[in-house]
Amino acid sequence: SSGINAEWPLRPGGQLTVEVREVAPSHEQIVAECLGRQDFQQALNNALVAMDLELLMSTCNKMSVDDVFGDVLPEQPILLALLNQLPYNLQQDLEIKSSYLVETVLALDLADQVIASNSETVFRELTKLIEHIDSTRSQITPRQYNQHLKQLRWSTEQIIRQLDQY
Repeated sequence: SSGINAEWPLRPGGQLTVEVREVAPSHEQIVAECLGRQDFQQALNNALVAMDLELLMSTCNKMSVDDVFGDVLPEQPILLALLNQLPYNLQQDLEIKSSYLVETVLALDLADQVIASNSETVFRELTKLIEHIDSTRSQITPRQYNQHLKQLRWSTEQIIRQLDQY
């Protein structure tokens, strides 16, 4: 129904009804509000829920890794979502993506069966992706790019070894 219901022309004693509806804020608005109040984990969570890599990267660029992984670690499902979404097009924004991915890897609780069972496939795919990037770009990549890639590869390999022990 429309916002205003009335007979036209409105006669004396006629009824005018105004219906006010709130429009749900967009994911971008919610993330911006969370960032404004420095609720970094909630900002990250909302960016992940949106399933929009551009919004996720914009959010990650507006806060530091320490903001997210500082005093209180993100919940395990958030870490798993990061593992699933950040590797997409890993070559682009490798520095920030690898920083978040390394911290994510370190924060995972592999003793948690849900995490262990869901993360193994993700880690194996991530390892393949890293190897592919490394083999195709090793001649033309700047040193910093290689350092981030090596750090991410090392962290991922450590986790896979741990997962193989469970």
